[in-house]
Amino acid sequence: MDLTKHAVSGTVDLTKSAVGYMTKPITDAFENEPNSPTEQPVEHERKRRPSAPPSLVRQFKTPELANAKQGTVLPTTGHLDKLNRVLPLRHQNATWQLIYSTREHGTSIRTLFDNSQRRGGSSLLIVQTTDESYFGAYLPDPLQDFNKYYGSGETFVFTFQPEFKTFKWTKANESFLLTNMVGGITIGASKTSTDEYDDTPEGLCAIYIDKDLMQGSSYSCHTFGNLEPLSKTQDFEIVAIELWGFEVVKSTAKTTPGLETTLSMETGDGVRSRSNSTSSQKNDVEE
Repeated sequence: MDLTKHAVSGTVDLTKSAVGYMTKPITDAFENEPNSPTEQPVEHERKRRPSAPPSLVRQFKTPELANAKQGTVLPTTGHLDKLNRVLPLRHQNATWQLIYSTREHGTSIRTLFDNSQRRGGSSLLIVQTTDESYFGAYLPDPLQDFNKYYGSGETFVFTFQPEFKTFKWTKANESFLLTNMVGGITIGASKTSTDEYDDTPEGLCAIYIDKDLMQGSSYSCHTFGNLEPLSKTQDFEIVAIELWGFEVVKSTAKTTPGLETTLSMETGDGVRSRSNSTSSQKNDVEE
């Protein structure tokens, strides 16, 4: 009898213990568990992205100005620095070479086109107005006397009013440049690709400069998405116009004899590249 009572009471005690454990709050049940996730510090649960080594961070420098007796119309080096940072990678930190300036070459659209064609390649157009507005455009193609729109999606416009901003191609249309001796310089258009184009510059473009390089206008433009004129006023009078090209030389490391080495130079003729066998011509540098 004693053994039976002991067995029965033992069963009851075990049952109570089991029920009591299961009715504990979940947090209490696992509070003494080893390696519990709640005990791990938050910072150990996430993998932090390592920062880029200092050697891989791009360093910018103020562009050097070449072939310019009077420098640039931009008032500070800060203006140059901001433009340098938004140029295509191949032009960043390059030396700027003056192609045309109304202060040095006179107000002649023919000279502007001729110098741009002679130089070739991409360029940066800068306009200064009588109300101290500074704005312009990056032009991947040389200016030419042509009666149709030309250019590419690399074209963008910029302004320093009231602060520095750039406006890139929106893909709304492909009306990048329309330049000729009669109509002047038109950059951008305010019509979509499905509309018929109206060559009248007023009200359609981000930048318009007349054939005499004396007056112009700026409006909101679908091509680049600028909602306001780039100048302080829609119509403006021009103090100076500058066109700058870029000088930078790039070359790959030398390879083993018998393999090809590619050399390229960003010059007035644009980006030119060629392959030469290092076994026959090891030091072929394009002048």
